[in-house]
Amino acid sequence: MREGHSAVREGMDKFISTFEFVERHILSELVEGDRAVVHSRITVRFRPKNSEHKTEVLDLFRFQNEKIIELIEFADTALIGKMMS
Repeated sequence: MREGHSAVREGMDKFISTFEFVERHILSELVEGDRAVVHSRITVRFRPKNSEHKTEVLDLFRFQNEKIIELIEFADTALIGKMMS
């Protein structure tokens, strides 16, 4: 878990340089109060090996004053490990 602007920025820079999101299809979304959930099917490319994989992710958002204050993403960590090995 990363907290603070610099830590989040550093983590995102590394993530963006390693993975490319080629395609995304939103399968469902739900908004209730200050929270939103988005279920997506994505095609992601692992740049170091130029390999593409399809998977699904679930993003949980929490908003405050019209800004995202929390984002939790559930992804297939076994697939990510396989892509990076």
